[in-house]
Amino acid sequence: MPVQPDFLNEGAESHDASLDRRLFWAGLSALAESVTRCAEAQPTKEFVTAEQVGAIAVFLCLDPAAQITGANISIDGGWVAG
Repeated sequence: MPVQPDFLNEGAESHDASLDRRLFWAGLSALAESVTRCAEAQPTKEFVTAEQVGAIAVFLCLDPAAQITGANISIDGGWVAG
């Protein structure tokens, strides 16, 4: 069963030096610009944390989740539904 986290808040870094230079001269950073644009579109206005993804994974290993089979569980703060 796939667990599908989206836009984790884990401090990802940009590796596109050309984009970084252009954004730097515009007074922006690639990470800041990406975070801002994604957060504006995110229904909950916050990103999923690794701890939240882990909590779902742990739950799926427990007996109460035994009948959850063949499902994709989107952990995206409403991104898909939004």
